Amino acid sequence: INLIRWRLSSIAAPLRLWTLHEAFLPSFALSLLYLTVLSFAGPMVTYLLSVGFSPGAVGGIRTISTVFELSATWLAPMLMAYIGKLRAGLWFLSWQTTCLVLTIASLWLVDPANRMLAPIILVVGVIVSRIGLWGCDLCIQLIIQDSIEEQHRGSFSSTEASVQNFFELCIFATTIFFSRP
Repeated sequence: INLIRWRLSSIAAPLRLWTLHEAFLPSFALSLLYLTVLSFAGPMVTYLLSVGFSPGAVGGIRTISTVFELSATWLAPMLMAYIGKLRAGLWFLSWQTTCLVLTIASLWLVDPANRMLAPIILVVGVIVSRIGLWGCDLCIQLIIQDSIEEQHRGSFSSTEASVQNFFELCIFATTIFFSRP
């Protein structure tokens, strides 16, 4: 019984630190960003292959997406220097949300007879939205690093990573449940 209590307290203590810390909301918001199928991970790649994209085209799309993602690593510091970390993070998050909402909304307007137009719109929208995702991620990570006490950084970051991994698992569960493209 003492071993069980020790195990439960070793799980509960970092979770309690994470949820009660002032950096919890930005950290949780960052974790929620991992709860999406609109990225070039397994579910999206599988979808693109199922609608007729070649593996080479998917590789090229992922390369272009990576270039857009990496562009956020030089855009974010410039924007943070100009308007601050918090506002920059909100701007990047707004950029991502706007891109994805416009992408999803435009899919409703696509003629169903044109089978390849919808996936192309989806790919372009997700690629452009990645600037917002990575920029927001960078801003939040800097906010967290500045606000977490040195002795708690490892525990805080590992708890955050665990929640992110849980949300990624939820994505796979979602694609199992909604398995038809």
